[in-house]
Amino acid sequence: MRVSNSIQNIQTVWRRALYILPIVLIFGIFSPIFSVSEEEEERLLEKALVESAVTPGQKLAVANYLKATAIAKRSRAVELRELAKLSRGEKFLHARARKEKLERMAESLERQADRHEAALQEFRIQNH
Repeated sequence: MRVSNSIQNIQTVWRRALYILPIVLIFGIFSPIFSVSEEEEERLLEKALVESAVTPGQKLAVANYLKATAIAKRSRAVELRELAKLSRGEKFLHARARKEKLERMAESLERQADRHEAALQEFRIQNH
């Protein structure tokens, strides 16, 4: 009796697995294999903005956007670094993980701000 129950349980598990496997494969096939990071997507959009600016008004708007975005990102990076320095009375490992995460976010924002400023300088050189 026990042997037949265990065989039935194994068969039930296999049937369920055979139903789930195609679903997992379908999701795997249709999921984006080559996804683009948010930072890369933003870089590509900015490149398109810079390249599409033709009139003096458009060029001024793009330059103002790049400048304002760089300033905002540097400001946010400073805020994140300040938050990383603050202690909230957490456990050591949790506090360290939080600090590292905030530092990584600040570094990413600094890189993005550097990229904005470089694009702004290149944009100004091309226009003069």
